Amino acid sequence: MLNMKKLLVNALIWFPIISLAQDNSASIWQTVLDGFTTGDDPAESCLTNGYTVQVESTNGADDAFDFLEMKVTPWHNGGLLFGCKAKNSNWQCIKSCFGTNGNNPNFFDFKYLTFLAKNENEELQPGCVPSVSLSKRWPMYNSKVVNVTGEVVQRQSLVSHEWRRVVIPTSNFATTEWPALDGVKHLWFRTCGKEFGHNQPLYKISNIQLTDDPPSIGPEIIPIWNTVQDSFAKEDQTKSCTTRSAPFTSTAQDPSGFDTFTAATDPWRSVGLLLGCQGKDSNWQCNHSCFPWDGSSPDFSDTSFFLTFLAKVNGDFTDSCKPSIGFSGGGWPRLNSNTIILEDGYVDAGELVSDEWRRVVIPLSDFATPEWDLSNMYSLQFHSCGTAHSGAQPTYTIAQMEVTDVPPTLIEIPPASIDLATHRKFNKFWYPIFGEGRDDKTWMYVSDGIWPTGSFPDYQVVVVIPKDEHVIFDIYDTTKYDKVIVYGSLNITTSKSNVLLRPGTLIVESTGVVDISTHPSKPYTVTIEIDAELDRNSDPEETTVGVLSLGGTMNVRGNPLINFMAPLNSTAIAGTSSITIAGSTVSTEWKIGDELVLPDTQQGLDVSHWNFPKNVPGGYTDQTEYVTILRIDVDLDGNTILTLSSPLQYNHNIGAHAGHLTRSVTFVTSSSSVDRGHIMYTGGGAMNFQYVRLEQFGRTTVDKIDNTVMEDISGLNFDDDLAQMTVTHQGSNQLARYVFHAHLSQVESYLHGSVILFSPRNGCVHHHSRVHTTNTVFVGAAGSAVFLEDGTETGTVINNFLVGNGRGSRGGDDGRFSSSNGMDMGHGGFGIWARGQFATIENNRAEGHFGLAPFAYFIHPKFIEKLKIPDVPGTPSQLVGKSLQDVWRMLKPNPLNIQTFGSFKGNTAYGTWKTGLDILYFGGNGSLFVDTELVALASSGRQISTTHTSFLQLEGGMIEAAFPDNTIVGVWCNNGGPLVINYEDVPMMDVFQERGGNC
Repeated sequence: MLNMKKLLVNALIWFPIISLAQDNSASIWQTVLDGFTTGDDPAESCLTNGYTVQVESTNGADDAFDFLEMKVTPWHNGGLLFGCKAKNSNWQCIKSCFGTNGNNPNFFDFKYLTFLAKNENEELQPGCVPSVSLSKRWPMYNSKVVNVTGEVVQRQSLVSHEWRRVVIPTSNFATTEWPALDGVKHLWFRTCGKEFGHNQPLYKISNIQLTDDPPSIGPEIIPIWNTVQDSFAKEDQTKSCTTRSAPFTSTAQDPSGFDTFTAATDPWRSVGLLLGCQGKDSNWQCNHSCFPWDGSSPDFSDTSFFLTFLAKVNGDFTDSCKPSIGFSGGGWPRLNSNTIILEDGYVDAGELVSDEWRRVVIPLSDFATPEWDLSNMYSLQFHSCGTAHSGAQPTYTIAQMEVTDVPPTLIEIPPASIDLATHRKFNKFWYPIFGEGRDDKTWMYVSDGIWPTGSFPDYQVVVVIPKDEHVIFDIYDTTKYDKVIVYGSLNITTSKSNVLLRPGTLIVESTGVVDISTHPSKPYTVTIEIDAELDRNSDPEETTVGVLSLGGTMNVRGNPLINFMAPLNSTAIAGTSSITIAGSTVSTEWKIGDELVLPDTQQGLDVSHWNFPKNVPGGYTDQTEYVTILRIDVDLDGNTILTLSSPLQYNHNIGAHAGHLTRSVTFVTSSSSVDRGHIMYTGGGAMNFQYVRLEQFGRTTVDKIDNTVMEDISGLNFDDDLAQMTVTHQGSNQLARYVFHAHLSQVESYLHGSVILFSPRNGCVHHHSRVHTTNTVFVGAAGSAVFLEDGTETGTVINNFLVGNGRGSRGGDDGRFSSSNGMDMGHGGFGIWARGQFATIENNRAEGHFGLAPFAYFIHPKFIEKLKIPDVPGTPSQLVGKSLQDVWRMLKPNPLNIQTFGSFKGNTAYGTWKTGLDILYFGGNGSLFVDTELVALASSGRQISTTHTSFLQLEGGMIEAAFPDNTIVGVWCNNGGPLVINYEDVPMMDVFQERGGNC
């Protein structure tokens, strides 16, 4: 029986022991004794690391030889030492490695270094491969590192289950500094380095030689059918080795010069080759032997080999009838292998054709089944399509059929047409492909900078601004466009009137630039009004409807505003139509008709009760109010009196502020839009929004995240950034459809002086980006007004006004952390929520009612410890590319705390919440929270709550409970050990209990 392992053993092992006496070869290591200095002193090893093992034969003499086992560490290589290790008083070498004279060898005296090797650890991470190098005695040089992969090793790589020959040209080691490779001191079998931990190569090495005449390392090729004679028995050319006779089989010679074998199937039978012994004489001697023509049956159980041949096919092929192949054998009753369809990755260009030879390569492992290991082969069959197929059956023409251990390279499948793709990848994520003909819309292209004119039906027109086209848009256009796609530039400005643009989706491609601005000297405004319905067939992940910038640039600037918030000088009384603002600065900047927000300042809500808000007598009502200025006056004390267009419904206490909501540029989702818009930007384009109002944006809600799942199961060969997606699950609450979302942005971006109104989840999201959110008013974000998503964010959140209106799930983040793998977070109702400690969070003011907390940190190390900080301009250079673990190691022995690269300073809150400052998983890093002021209006709750935090410092600030009859705890600790906290200088006023839990 032919066994490929035994057939190839001589080529694999190659045992000649080459002595130093030969001119062109030298033996370095053959036996255990070669691992010691001359004299075989066991105390004087010639190994730098590792140890030798001597094995006894278990499979015959050919398999018995000594070997070295090299156990490298993350810090140390293993290898052999050359030259003199000890000298006598006359400076003569008495203990030598490699030879007897103590000289260090010159590797360049030989053309090749060769050895046998295994790698016992086949679970190496990408980037870690077995490798070797040399080093020189003096001066101390290192050679190039040579990876033991590819053409220098038999079958392309080392494995654990068999010895493979390595042959390296010594010239591969040479460097400019050390071209002669003289005076070699070490032969190193190398570690992959400490970044791979203890997951390192485990070398077994034997028969190390230097030679000018190396053995061949393959590929090993075993012919099955190459000539016409291979169709007949070795003993008798009248006996066939095909499963059927003519006309179903025939042989010929191709004009290219090689013989061919044709197998014509019919509806009832397949056609192929017989293998092994097919008949015996009266003495039971084989007299009808086919491949391998020695009377044995082939054994293909070594599934590291490949079956390969050239092929052409004819036939009427359909989805249910395709060319295919299989084996039978395994004794009696005969077993069948898996059937392999000859297409896709098995075939040149992905399919066989009738007019061109194409290569087929199939791993034998793909034929094997649980019942049959491919031993005792009987036949190879080219399959018919059976009686159910009404068309012509397959006819196969075959040449050069072989089994080999190194597969030939196939011609890649030609890329499928982009017309067949549905999605494109940009910055690691998938987005729909937009193009004329992909929908039933009318596509109109800007030419000569002129926006399309005329009367168009709503939702039916796509306007495209091609690259190098520049458009100035300054009209009030009531058309509801399906999409506006910008490859060139779009300048929206107010020159003579208010401006209105109504796209379903505004798409800014990587070459596109959108500039939007107003003039402070003119009374005109710009409104971008989103009005559309999602098409989940073409966009199942709901990336459209709103603003989508795929590497494009957007600069949006409204009229500047300094006073975006101002303190009440006295309590605003329900039923009255005026409020008093401290000071007169707003009197010259705020205008009649401007809108304001007055936060909810009601007192005494029992928000920590398990049944809130159902426990509120008469029911809970949010008392946030939105008012319009009718008149502006300044009183004798220099305070500003604002007369409102309608009476107040509720009191708003002194201590609260009025937030200014009017901006000259507005992005808003239309009341007629079926779906809400969102703004997401990603990639390398700039995003700069200043003095802009974003209203009724955001689509993700505080319900549990339910994402759409897509995959490309088409089998088409697209470029890496294209796919034909099939939906396997249509989600109902997509992650990441927020109001203003920096999604893996590669440049610094800015949200300044703006307004975000009424988000069903998050307002401004910093996601693996560097965003500066400043002087912005946030109202009514159900999840988190500002959300720092991954813990890798290094931007700033400074001087913002956060107004809560009692929304959110009111649940903590631990509740969904495990089930969502840390993705469904910040849903409880927060002002600012951060997962990391690298951002600067300072001088923010939170007022109103927050479902859980105005300020929160959730730094769970299992989610963030391996995420690397992105290389965004402005990021501290010492952080770029580092994970949290890397930063910990960099700072040792000092801890990473919040003030190392970021800060939490001067943040204040006045309102109702379950927890004022919620701190989770800070550990014992000594983070410093400076000048934090928390004035609680509820009757219950906690001002500061810590979980798994054992060392925290407060400096300055104030903790106060304003409702007289309260049960509020000043600082609550929920962790395994006592919290060490310095709050002797932080007054705690009127709280029911200063410390709770295990503080």
